[in-house]
Amino acid sequence: MRKLAFLLFLFFCKFCYADNPTLLSLVINPSARPAGMGDAYTGVAEGIGGFYYNPAGILTNSQPEIAFFHTNYSAGTEEIYKIDTIGFLYPFKNNKYGLGIMFRAFDVPPIRGYDDSGYKTHDISQEDHSLYLTCSARISKKFILGVTLKSAGSSIHGEGIEGGPISGNTGTGDVGFLYESTSKKFSAGMSLLNFAGDIKYENTTIPENLPKWLKIGSAYRFLKDKNLLLAVDYSYGLELSNSNGLDFGFEWNAYRWLFLRAGISSKYYGIYSLNFGLGINFKGFGLDYCFSNAGGFSTFQRVDLSYKFGKKEEKPFEEKPKPVEKPKPVEKPKPIEKPVTVPTGEKINIAVADFAGKNVSAADASIVADFLRTELVNTQAFNVMDRANMETILSEQKFQLSGCTTEECAVRMGKLLNVQQIVVGSLSKLLDTYYITVNLVDVETGKIIKAEKAEATSARELSDACRILANRFATR
Repeated sequence: MRKLAFLLFLFFCKFCYADNPTLLSLVINPSARPAGMGDAYTGVAEGIGGFYYNPAGILTNSQPEIAFFHTNYSAGTEEIYKIDTIGFLYPFKNNKYGLGIMFRAFDVPPIRGYDDSGYKTHDISQEDHSLYLTCSARISKKFILGVTLKSAGSSIHGEGIEGGPISGNTGTGDVGFLYESTSKKFSAGMSLLNFAGDIKYENTTIPENLPKWLKIGSAYRFLKDKNLLLAVDYSYGLELSNSNGLDFGFEWNAYRWLFLRAGISSKYYGIYSLNFGLGINFKGFGLDYCFSNAGGFSTFQRVDLSYKFGKKEEKPFEEKPKPVEKPKPVEKPKPIEKPVTVPTGEKINIAVADFAGKNVSAADASIVADFLRTELVNTQAFNVMDRANMETILSEQKFQLSGCTTEECAVRMGKLLNVQQIVVGSLSKLLDTYYITVNLVDVETGKIIKAEKAEATSARELSDACRILANRFATR
């Protein structure tokens, strides 16, 4: 009986009230995501489901997308009608332009008629269809313009209709604007839906008005990662005053791939609809579901399947962020230290003990000690004992050349080598930096005459560091 009542309502709209809009394929929202947000989607308009609300929304997608939507309207356990939708959108030219197409088919299952005596008569059914061709262009950094051209038709057929099936076709269109803030947190849109055209059915003389709406909406993305979306729409029906209303809803990205939605819609002929939905997006694939209560036992259920593919289009008018270059460390100019010329008779006898290694091998530490011997010779300020002579003398006294870092050890080694001063130190490495620490010890007094250190950021710089140390010793 509910199906019969619904069909009678359709006939009532078509033949008794010419000012009431028809073609439900142009009235019922096709997609689960917008419906889950209470139809507050004019300021969002993302994806193929955005065609219905605002044709400018194509360019909110940076990748091509294909989608299939299914809507089922039921009263209790009885299916009243269903709508199937398939669509495709394609942004191009660095997301400056976009094209989209969507086809919708509305179908009322056959309804058995009854006469006054309660006997079954004939089946009667209705079919509507609509084709959307949408294009949009980014006219500035923040504004997008979109236009949709539509072809729509409807037919009522059954053995009980006198004169055969009743059908009609028409064309109409939408126009919309979308604003996006630089931060992408705020967006707003306005659209005029089905702004032109009427439909005239066969065997009738009075054309039927199409459902015309003016929609204004806005949306704001909250939280640090912009994962909470709040949206509000106002719809003004140009044909039906009782289709005016305020819609609002939200979407929360609860997890990387999980979206939860809820909202209240008020545009279905003045009936408020409480909507709940969820979405799953994973590697380009999308699955969305929405449940809506349209009053009493009437419910809408929507299921969407979508897939985004291809390379993401970069948005024009946006300057690519320049890579932040880390400031290069200011290299201090290496001091040009001239070798100190000292008369031969005043040169000091000096020896360099092998360095102790810290976080480096003993061999590496010994090599750096050789670097320092060479640079001390180049200063012409010292009589430097070569390593071979040192090893010969110390081996005779059973004294090791390496591992001598303390003043006491230095004094003892210096006396065995018969030098006036001796250099002891260490080579250490921390992260990517080498550190050379040296002490110049007076053999007679056992006191440290001078302590110096130098750094090197690579092995190649160790020789330069030893040159600096040698010149510092020579200029004391």
